[in-house]
Amino acid sequence: MDTIADVNAASTDITMNGDYSITAEFEELPFPSEDPTVTTQAATEVSTSSATLNMNYTVGDFSQAEVCFAYKKSTSLVWYYTDWVSKSVDDTHAESVTGLSSNTKYDFKAQVSYNNTEIEIKDAIFQFTTDTPSPSRGCFIATATYGTPAAEQIDVLREFWDRVLLKSPAGSQFVALYYQFSPPVADFIAGNEFLRAIDRELLIDPIVWAVEATEDVWQN
Repeated sequence: MDTIADVNAASTDITMNGDYSITAEFEELPFPSEDPTVTTQAATEVSTSSATLNMNYTVGDFSQAEVCFAYKKSTSLVWYYTDWVSKSVDDTHAESVTGLSSNTKYDFKAQVSYNNTEIEIKDAIFQFTTDTPSPSRGCFIATATYGTPAAEQIDVLREFWDRVLLKSPAGSQFVALYYQFSPPVADFIAGNEFLRAIDRELLIDPIVWAVEATEDVWQN
């Protein structure tokens, strides 16, 4: 009895001269498993001494995974860790950390642990400063556009900010990104009267109009 040498070949030609029998033996290969994943999201509810850390995660093909956060002062080498939390379905996860130092920049990252000992750490780091203005008070671009934080239109935006955006995870993430990127944009607009007029007519005023027009919907 002969054995075909290259069992991994895509095709094999066999020439038989006489009486022969052929037996095929197959081995089932294990299906590649999907590992859990984790992605660090922007921090929200940042105050002078606390912040809420956020992540998205999946558990993959595992029945459960554990997630936690690591955070530290940007100038320090020492990481602090939140407690591991067991998860069985794909979702988001948030943890509030307290005891932070004011006017200090921090780094944090999300972690996932699975299969007992294997740990995956994502390197994406979001930096925040604990003296960031309260989300309900700051409206950098609108303030620069109208030239004053006391404008009636800004009060409308603040109310929508507090009652709608900060009530949802997606809205809170938008708020955090806004505070990260809007200050330099606001500074640029504030120094140019032409840009202030364009921004007011084409962006801020239409947003204020839409918010006021839907007030009966989002206030209920």
